[in-house]
Amino acid sequence: MALGGTLAMSAGPSYELRQPHQIVAAAVNAVPARIVNATVPDVVHDTVRDLVRAREAAADDLRRKRQQLLSFLLRHGRIYENGAHWTLAHRHWLARQSFEHTEQQIVFQEKIDAIEDAAQRLHRLDDQLRAVVPTWSMARVVEAYQAMRGASFLVAVIFAAEIGDVPCQAGEPSCLQP
Repeated sequence: MALGGTLAMSAGPSYELRQPHQIVAAAVNAVPARIVNATVPDVVHDTVRDLVRAREAAADDLRRKRQQLLSFLLRHGRIYENGAHWTLAHRHWLARQSFEHTEQQIVFQEKIDAIEDAAQRLHRLDDQLRAVVPTWSMARVVEAYQAMRGASFLVAVIFAAEIGDVPCQAGEPSCLQP
């Protein structure tokens, strides 16, 4: 049996399912003896997961756009040597950059604008996550994950959306105790 966009069982017909919760439900019904404790994510959980994945795509997009700008600057011999990139000092250095040819200045400014747009998109998605989590059924799980050392709000939300609540073995203390 394979879980993904399609659930296919070797001993029976193939099922084309669109929603992840339908795939999990079909898997639970197909092999009840192997799955001890499975939860089917509700529609809200799926929407939060979609929001988390959109946020991840936005962060990747921002990283790519920043790398493209740094590559462009490197091709033109512009290397920032006063510390880390994307700090306030680096941004001031970027603001002072100008190019001899108009076309290069246009490309440079387009890349700066694309980075700013991508950063604003990422910020909007972060705000949406902060707004939706308190009303989400996994809000307590997110809080519990945040109690673990090094787990920020964002890490906790991503983990809760993608993995869910980590079950403990019977008879053991809760996995989420600090």
